[in-house]
Amino acid sequence: MIRSFLEQALAVSKTEGKREALARIYRFCGMKLLGVSFYQKPLVQTITRLSVNHRTFIDIGASIGSISGSVAPMFKKCLAVEPLPDNLKVLKHNLRKFSNCVVFECALSDKEGSGILYLSDSNSDDNSIRRRDDLRSCITVLFDTLDNLVALSKAEPPYCIKIDVQGCEPLVFRGADKVLREQCTVISEFWPYGLERSGYSALEYVNLMRSYGFSLYRLSAESLSAEKLAKFIALGRNNRWVTTDLLFVKSDYISKQ
Repeated sequence: MIRSFLEQALAVSKTEGKREALARIYRFCGMKLLGVSFYQKPLVQTITRLSVNHRTFIDIGASIGSISGSVAPMFKKCLAVEPLPDNLKVLKHNLRKFSNCVVFECALSDKEGSGILYLSDSNSDDNSIRRRDDLRSCITVLFDTLDNLVALSKAEPPYCIKIDVQGCEPLVFRGADKVLREQCTVISEFWPYGLERSGYSALEYVNLMRSYGFSLYRLSAESLSAEKLAKFIALGRNNRWVTTDLLFVKSDYISKQ
């Protein structure tokens, strides 16, 4: 694990500079000493900042609820979506004290029904609803769309959405047309390698979000230039360690963030 993380830090250094690489190493060391919540601090800090102007938090790929449990009290409603049975047991336990939290036991896609979730042998958070060469076992889970879950829960916009689904983000958002047309902000893992191996391109994902009026930013709210984005995608297409988190913000809503 340490070796893989050092490879990730090297990739980050090439794409985002040494300062960000050192910050990633600091987060990793903190995670080993203090737990996963330390590594997720930048995400939680960003969501905390956004909570002032958003009513509903939606955690897609909630895992065991480390992020949802940290920010749930800041929102009127919190939706946590997770398909893996082992994660769900812990997720429900961790969110049991929050009356505004609703846990959905499903994977999000562009359609509802049942489907295959492909599983990682080494990382319980590295599972996918699209087949990948490195995922060899699988289980059948329920599929649903984000539009359906939001309607069912009667959640109200503006929505603050965190999504981490291992490169299947475009498929999830194709089932979220109504939600994405509302006022919302999206915090997304951006993993070119995973997107490519899930049947998409990183640029296809970016263009999908732009079609709904989103602009791209880093979590720090620094804008991401076309040149830097192209470099990141080019380096990450065949390097699994090139990954980051992006902030997708509606262009007519930026001043309110």
